[in-house]
Amino acid sequence: MGNSSTKSAAPDAIDSRVAKRTLIICYGNPLRSDDGLAWHVARHLESRLDKTNTELECHHQLAPEIAAAMGQSSRVLFVDAAAEGSPGDICWSSISVDEGSATDRAPNFTHQSSPHSLLTLCKTLYGVAPETAVVTVAGECFELGESLSETVEAGLGGLEEKIVAWTRNSLSNH
Repeated sequence: MGNSSTKSAAPDAIDSRVAKRTLIICYGNPLRSDDGLAWHVARHLESRLDKTNTELECHHQLAPEIAAAMGQSSRVLFVDAAAEGSPGDICWSSISVDEGSATDRAPNFTHQSSPHSLLTLCKTLYGVAPETAVVTVAGECFELGESLSETVEAGLGGLEEKIVAWTRNSLSNH
């Protein structure tokens, strides 16, 4: 699993390695029960991913430095817990630079960024906007603890299969 260390700036031209690189960003607080679900997903995915073309990173929160790694990728997937929705529900959506709220359209440098603001920052700084998706799982318990609720735990296997299939599909499509 990668960490939050910043990589070198994105290259001026995307080379063949970047053209097939998939980046998975798992984020949340692993000490707040279901908010840490992305960390659990990352632990399970680590042995199942093709590390030649896929990088997996875990973060407590999204920060502007992540845009540099995004600029070196052709596809990016953000994995997080959601506080809204029916516990265990999975929501998968694509995002683009043209979408988002007015505050997301301009890159910001706050303590917490959104996937959309990082995509916008990546486009602004590096001139590239990788294909980007966000997958969330609605949580049930966000209290102190390292265990997931039974409802969220029960759905992780299906989520992991979808992510593995998405990474394999991304490699074959590029």
